[in-house]
Amino acid sequence: MPFDTLNPLAPINIDAIISSNKLLEKAAAEGRDNFPSPEEMVSIGDERLVEQIFKEMTTHYFDEASDIVLSRDKYISQGINEAMNAVNACHLLPDQFKHELSRELSQNRATIDVEFQRFKTAKTALRNFREKNGLLERNVVPLTKARIAFKIALLLLIITLEGAINAGLFATNMDGGLLSGFGIALLASALNAGVSFAFGLFLIPYINHKNALLKLGGWIAFACWIAITVVIAFAIAHYRDALQAGDTFEATKVAWTTFSEAPFTLTDFLSWLLWALTLFMGSCAAADGYTFRDPYPGYSKENTKYEEAKKGGISSSQDYKLDLAISARNTSSRLMSWLQKPVMKLLASKIMRKLSRKPCWNLTTPAITL
Repeated sequence: MPFDTLNPLAPINIDAIISSNKLLEKAAAEGRDNFPSPEEMVSIGDERLVEQIFKEMTTHYFDEASDIVLSRDKYISQGINEAMNAVNACHLLPDQFKHELSRELSQNRATIDVEFQRFKTAKTALRNFREKNGLLERNVVPLTKARIAFKIALLLLIITLEGAINAGLFATNMDGGLLSGFGIALLASALNAGVSFAFGLFLIPYINHKNALLKLGGWIAFACWIAITVVIAFAIAHYRDALQAGDTFEATKVAWTTFSEAPFTLTDFLSWLLWALTLFMGSCAAADGYTFRDPYPGYSKENTKYEEAKKGGISSSQDYKLDLAISARNTSSRLMSWLQKPVMKLLASKIMRKLSRKPCWNLTTPAITL
């Protein structure tokens, strides 16, 4: 009997069987002859024909199915071998990852140990400093980059502002006018603010020290700052008085003479205003220096050491964690590259993909209906 050459396992074409065997013509002829009799369901000849057709079909489908299974057996075996290789490779991953972790640990342990010891020493030193100086109840004023930038900018602003005001008071009687007055005024304001800032930053904070002798030194420094600032203020004010007298070139000499003979005597209201302004700006500069860092001497220094050691330890730890993360990622990448072809994917995708290069036939037992 004929079969579909393109799809040998295609469902049975009943119409083709009836047509090829001329069953309809035979049935019509037998019907005219009243054969088979009403007591018989099927004639003997029909039974034999159906049995012959069924045997041919069974033999055909069995042979075709056997050929398909045998021809695909090598693909199935190949897929199983590749799957087993992937599984075996995955079994080796824990040991490989453990080896990489050990290698990273050995490479970073020395650095981590040094940084940890440095951090531990700095932490102990800071705690001892706080206990020794009674600072356990107060946190340090942080010396950040932003704070440093702000304090320096404030100092420059004080110098510039004082210089600009002084220049206006000097310029009226100077030959060079405002420009010449600003140059001298800026030098005077820089001297005043610089000295005050230095006292506030380095010496005056010792008034807060727990040690009585150092505390006394701080108060002496505070008194010296007041005296020096007053002297600077009178010197600048006397210079302005000298400018009022006339010759610009002789002003310095005249100012020195009047300051030496009568330091607390000024002849002009604006000179007294300049004196007060110099004291005020000096006080602002001293306050800027005093609050530049923590007002307790040495507290900021110890805390800076602690923070640097802490950052060093964190940095080393982060580097180590990064190395571990890279190792884990590499191992994971290898794992995923193997698991991109897991057993199910190897068998269900790769093998079936190869099988699908030929038509996918229906392997269900065909129903025979006559």
